[in-house]
Amino acid sequence: DGPITINVTDTLSMKCLPIPAGRFLQGSPFFVTRWQDEYPHEVVLTKPYYMAEHPITQEMYEAVMGANPSKRKMAQAPVENVSYANVIEFCRRLSEKNGKVIRLATDAEWEYAARVGNSNPCIAPRYEAQNPHSSGNGEPVKPGRSKAPNAWGLEDMIGAGSEADSD
Repeated sequence: DGPITINVTDTLSMKCLPIPAGRFLQGSPFFVTRWQDEYPHEVVLTKPYYMAEHPITQEMYEAVMGANPSKRKMAQAPVENVSYANVIEFCRRLSEKNGKVIRLATDAEWEYAARVGNSNPCIAPRYEAQNPHSSGNGEPVKPGRSKAPNAWGLEDMIGAGSEADSD
C-alpha cells in the first residue's frame, strides 16, 4: 500500500507512510547509557501500520485544537508541551474528521520506524544527518523537516525532543 493523506483542515494535510510488519531488537545495548527499562528484547510487529511523515507541527495542532502550547512559537516546528489528554483529543478530532482511526504509535512501533526496521543501536553519530535539533537544551527552535528523512521517508525521528506514544 502507498501513502495516505490525513486532512487537518480544508487546506492543511499530512502524509502518512506505510510501515511494514517485522521484528527487531528494541531497547539499548548494555554499553549505551539507557533507562532501566530499555534493556534489549525482541519485538515482533505482526501488522503493518502508518506513521505521519513528520511530527505534528504547531500549525497543525493549533488548527485542530485552537491553541498552541509551545513555548517557542514557530508554525512549522514540532508542537511542544502538549498534555497526554490533549494528544488523545487531537487524535480523536482528526479521526472524526477523516473517518479513520488516528492514534499514537506504540513505543515499539515508533522505535521500529525510527530504526527503519533494523536492530542497530541508536548511537547518535550514526544518525547525525537526520538529527534536526534538540528542543530541550536551549538551542533556538528550528522548523521541522530541516534534515534528511530516514530510509522509509520519515522525518525528524531522531533528536527532535521527546515523543509521545501510547504505551
